[in-house]
Amino acid sequence: MPHLAPVTPATIEAALAVRVRPDQEHAVSPVATSLAEAYVHPEAWPRLIMDGDRVVGFLMAFFDIDWTGDGTDFRSGL
Repeated sequence: MPHLAPVTPATIEAALAVRVRPDQEHAVSPVATSLAEAYVHPEAWPRLIMDGDRVVGFLMAFFDIDWTGDGTDFRSGL
């Protein structure tokens, strides 16, 4: 059953292997970049999308962040 899970030492290599299609690269950051951002932003919430014990995707959300952007930064970590 699909579920979300934190990135752990046991899953980091699989997380870093997650890729989007080439035509989607302009819209999302690589997983490594998202994890680096999560390291310096405690409000970040990086999670793996799992199907059983297999990594099938990555997402990152931010909670309780003060958004002062101009709306042109539309990147997401997927």
